[in-house]
Amino acid sequence: MKNIFLKASLFCLILFTFSCKTDTSYLEPTGAYFLKAKVDGILKEYQIDSATVFAPTGSTQTLSIQVKNGTTKLVINLSNYTGKGEYNLTSLNFATLTDGQNPTNIFQAYEGRIIITDLTEKDKGKTAIGGSFEFKAMDDNGTEKVFEEGSFSLDLKTSSKNPPSNPNPNPNNPNPTDPTDPTDPTNPTNPNPNANMTAKLNGTLLSLDGSGTLMTTPMGNMMTISGDNDDPKILNISIINYNGNGTYALSGTTGNATYQEGYSIDAIFNSTSGSVVITSSSSTNIRGTFSFTATKNGVTKTISEGNFNVSLSTITM
Repeated sequence: MKNIFLKASLFCLILFTFSCKTDTSYLEPTGAYFLKAKVDGILKEYQIDSATVFAPTGSTQTLSIQVKNGTTKLVINLSNYTGKGEYNLTSLNFATLTDGQNPTNIFQAYEGRIIITDLTEKDKGKTAIGGSFEFKAMDDNGTEKVFEEGSFSLDLKTSSKNPPSNPNPNPNNPNPTDPTDPTDPTNPTNPNPNANMTAKLNGTLLSLDGSGTLMTTPMGNMMTISGDNDDPKILNISIINYNGNGTYALSGTTGNATYQEGYSIDAIFNSTSGSVVITSSSSTNIRGTFSFTATKNGVTKTISEGNFNVSLSTITM
């Protein structure tokens, strides 16, 4: 009889233990506020640095969340923050992960979302903000980190200062090795699989097959970046006195750009303003962004949101 009672007690204890078990990925850390997520499948809990709504005079609000785990720092910025709702991560809404031991290597989200589900007034005028998040991030070497099942509850502060800026030098392309980069031929949403150069022509997407040529002479260097498609529509960008990464004006003596419809010289529109930004370059590849306005006979063409990631050849004269 005693053995039966002990077995029954042990069975009840086991049943109680398993019935009370909770998925550890949703266990809240000790304390009122927290931020946690699975990073590549491993649960990470972050120390709270700040959650601040920046609202400079005359500007829209930006929510910035900054937390740490050891030497790594996670920053989530939501521009045009309006309270509860879902915010997709884009060039304006960004998430970055940096390591203090290698601060120049930045993981930046290229897809994902942040969902604000809770804004609760606390004692003494304080506000708590809560929600969930998930995203994929990648560094310049193509290494990826996946954030899943993220959740947070944070003390929310306000500031009249300007919010922190995106540390990535090319916010139009969150990461040069991002597989969703429109200039990546493997991108399934790219209408032209040969496209490694894209832009919008008066708001309509252009996908082009591009290449770059560096001409070196005793007088200086000239960089030419060109792309075309089967329509044909043709873009040409020329940088005079090219000297590496940086911003070059596409007017005057520093450079110029043209947009061409068809192969007739009468179909060429010449740039009157604009710029090209070289974000990275090597002996075989050059990447960057561009935009310009071109005119011909009173007709204006606007080229915007241009990106290129093209092979580079060199001609020495």
